[in-house]
Amino acid sequence: LFAGLASMTKGRIGLVVPAFAVGTHLLLHRDWHRIFRLRWLLGLAVTAIVLVPMCWGLYQQFDLHPERVVNGRTGTSGLLFYFWEQSFGRITGASVWKNNTTLFTFFHVYLWVFLPWTVLFAGGLWRRLRDVIHDRYRLTTDDEAYSLGGFVLTFAALSLSHYRLPHYIFVTLPWASILTARWLATPSAVGRAWWWMQYAVFGVLGALILWLFVVVFPPGAMPFWLVTVAVFGTLVVRCVRAPFPDGAEPLVQRSVLAAIGMLFVVNFHFYPNLLPFQSTIAVPRFARNAGIPAARLAYFNWRGPAMDFYAGVVVPELFTPADVRDAAARNGAMWVYTDSAGRARLDSGAVSYTETATFRHFEVARLTMRFLDHRTRETALQPAYLLKIP
Repeated sequence: LFAGLASMTKGRIGLVVPAFAVGTHLLLHRDWHRIFRLRWLLGLAVTAIVLVPMCWGLYQQFDLHPERVVNGRTGTSGLLFYFWEQSFGRITGASVWKNNTTLFTFFHVYLWVFLPWTVLFAGGLWRRLRDVIHDRYRLTTDDEAYSLGGFVLTFAALSLSHYRLPHYIFVTLPWASILTARWLATPSAVGRAWWWMQYAVFGVLGALILWLFVVVFPPGAMPFWLVTVAVFGTLVVRCVRAPFPDGAEPLVQRSVLAAIGMLFVVNFHFYPNLLPFQSTIAVPRFARNAGIPAARLAYFNWRGPAMDFYAGVVVPELFTPADVRDAAARNGAMWVYTDSAGRARLDSGAVSYTETATFRHFEVARLTMRFLDHRTRETALQPAYLLKIP
């Protein structure tokens, strides 16, 4: 049931991940009779039943309308896209979705996405792989391999994809957490070397927070400074009083403190200051305050899906000056969101408009040092316009 719900949420990965986890566990236990039980077929049938309404919708939207242009081509099957191209097609190359990331993209993503546990996770994964190899890939009755298969095989499959985005790796984080906790729970897991490496992580996080307050978005509100200093001050005091205590529990507690301090700054200082620079977020808010109906908004020469979310509607895209002129003539006055090049195209197409608002725009998912430094930020921004078409 839940594999079906997960598949509706994020595609085939919702079925593949539990299959990797359970399959690895049964294989390493040599539990052949459980691998070939007929109940798995019943489980697949339940999953298929859950997916029926979505499949019917895809069939109606795409398979019954081969004339529709999707990703630059016609004759697109919604069912083929969902069951093959969306997931497996990214590995085989059949999918049109490709970017220029490398095979090792998710390795360096893990350096920051799993902070402050990255170093400890490396130790936990290494220890688990070493133990499995040492035991000749055979587990004892009371041992589990769900976490190992759920992480390693999923990580490998995602890395083989031709289209990789950082958030794809989030599905592996629970498995990584279990592998880390499993290792930390073993006696004498954490020696002085691990303590020193974790202290280095704490230092990096502290320096990063200071950089966010001083260089990126200064000066920072005083309550944020007080909370951050209190959290990291407590961490420093504990580390100085007992730098190398026995057991992993003190290390976990101190890592939690570091995580709380970092996430507090990120969520209450960094992102609230960052997001307004993306005009696809600012425009719907401006339109709402100005009494402009969301149904009267349109894209021209520029598009940002975040605008659909914050406007609460699917904002239509107009491709030529003639499209803009015809849409306004057909539907009444409308407001076009565009960039400098789009505005120049409207001028050359003799489209009449009045400027309602100008915004400073930056794609916040693609941060650069020029933008992050408040002294050079203005040079990294580009203008975006909301133009009223009569």
